[in-house]
Amino acid sequence: MSESKYRGDPRELAIFERLLPQSGMFLVDERPGKDSSVIYRSRNNEIEAACIKRHRPSQSKPDFSVYIEGDYWGNMNGKLFEDVPALAHALKKRGLTQVEF
Repeated sequence: MSESKYRGDPRELAIFERLLPQSGMFLVDERPGKDSSVIYRSRNNEIEAACIKRHRPSQSKPDFSVYIEGDYWGNMNGKLFEDVPALAHALKKRGLTQVEF
């Protein structure tokens, strides 16, 4: 499953709970040594995570796009973006509020 209730380190969950106090808030977690993800507070008030996936059209091209998957994202589900900032911008245009991590 691409999106789910956050099941990581309970200490991290406490940080995310504090940083994302309201539904519709998100942050981008791109820490070294971890899979990049969008951490967000869903409509049901849960802290959830969506893995940021990479798409490379061919082995001969080093460029890649990024995307997220899941029903929560509606028309953004599986849509390719040039990079993570473009993905974050699209989430903000959708009405979500980004917080810095």
